[in-house]
Amino acid sequence: MIVVVDDPTQVQIVADDAVTEVEIDESVGWDTREWKLLWSDEFEAEAGAPISSESWTCEVGGRGWGNNEMQYYTDRVENAVHDGAGNLVISAREETLEGASCHYGERLYTSARCLTQDKGEFT
Repeated sequence: MIVVVDDPTQVQIVADDAVTEVEIDESVGWDTREWKLLWSDEFEAEAGAPISSESWTCEVGGRGWGNNEMQYYTDRVENAVHDGAGNLVISAREETLEGASCHYGERLYTSARCLTQDKGEFT
């Protein structure tokens, strides 16, 4: 097995009563690798246009996703919208939506959580 890391100080190896040796090749860095762009989104849409559901999924809910996050995620343009200049603007807003709560309380903020997971295949 070969493991390449950007910051060797952040490596932790846990083994069950085994002797483990790690060799770090410090000549390999992010700037020494060859990269091939597989996908991008240039966010070319009119100002006020919602994010494309063909490429993105905006998750909806206030489950905290394991981080006890304080916001309720929406798929509304108030939280994720094109600005007309090639940018996607994700806004956190201090507001409480009806029904915006989870097991650890009412959500006092809204924001957007947008993923590309399962939206394309790359080889």
